[in-house]
Amino acid sequence: MSLILGINSWALTPKLDMSNAVGVIEKLAELPIIGDKKVLEYLVFDTEAQAPDAGFIRQVAADKGFSHVSVCGINLNDPKAEGPSFSISKSEDVRKAALETGYRLIQIAADVSPEGGAPRLGGPFYMMHLEKNPVEPEEYYRLVDFLTKMVERAYDVGVELDPEVLNRFELPGPNNGRQVVQLVKDVREKAKKMNPLLIKSQYDLFHSSLEFEKPEEAIEYLGKNDCLGTVHLGDSNRLALNTGALKGKFGRVLKAIYDATKDQPDDVPVVPEIFCPEFGKNVAIWPWPTEAPVDDSYTQAKDSFGVLNTHIKNYERSGRYLLGR
Repeated sequence: MSLILGINSWALTPKLDMSNAVGVIEKLAELPIIGDKKVLEYLVFDTEAQAPDAGFIRQVAADKGFSHVSVCGINLNDPKAEGPSFSISKSEDVRKAALETGYRLIQIAADVSPEGGAPRLGGPFYMMHLEKNPVEPEEYYRLVDFLTKMVERAYDVGVELDPEVLNRFELPGPNNGRQVVQLVKDVREKAKKMNPLLIKSQYDLFHSSLEFEKPEEAIEYLGKNDCLGTVHLGDSNRLALNTGALKGKFGRVLKAIYDATKDQPDDVPVVPEIFCPEFGKNVAIWPWPTEAPVDDSYTQAKDSFGVLNTHIKNYERSGRYLLGR
């Protein structure tokens, strides 16, 4: 296996659809993403509106040179009176509605992926903000049940689930690598039909850096337990890589991802998470930085690949081929 570099669609827009897909994907394809393969991560908020566009997005992405298209799904099902924890609500009707949204996200991930493109669904595609942390035991069991149903549906269409489990802001619950691995193992044990590797965990460096002084240790632990899926690379300020508190660490992080997954059968998408201002300011629940220019997310993405490409080429000169040969 090798690493595959890519970019998320919300580096330019929070809503990719037929009206803007050609221009947005064409612009993203101009980024200096090195390697024979590259992945476009397609952000899906609205499964009803964006589902019919999946085939169109797939074709445009392939035409612009993206070998892989994955989905980052955000489950915005209305929790009604149940508060923010709708995916693991006590109400069976609310959980059912959230699950139906999850199933649509799985189908979009299957439909948008090119032939041979290893379809994936990552992101915070289940519960949103809980009022307390950690979750109560009954909430945890409902979460395992929810993810079990999701992975059994994903098995039917060949989609890998990479829930963004370690996410202090949007998915309170697991707070460290051990708890993430335990959740994935509990789902694997409960699922009646599945390839165990069809559920892993999306690792987000921005969130993980809040929990770990050395993120590479968390990466190593997740990889050792076959739980490392798609990787989001973000600096502490949510801007271009190497402009925040994680400056100087991305070379070690890339090597850790490669070492942790080099023996697994599938390639690992590594995606800088850069937000366009419309998305970052209106959707993000963390304080949006004001001390840096955030109006040009394309330049931030370009600069981020400059950082990654430098490290990857340095490793190649020492005989380590993180992107394959």
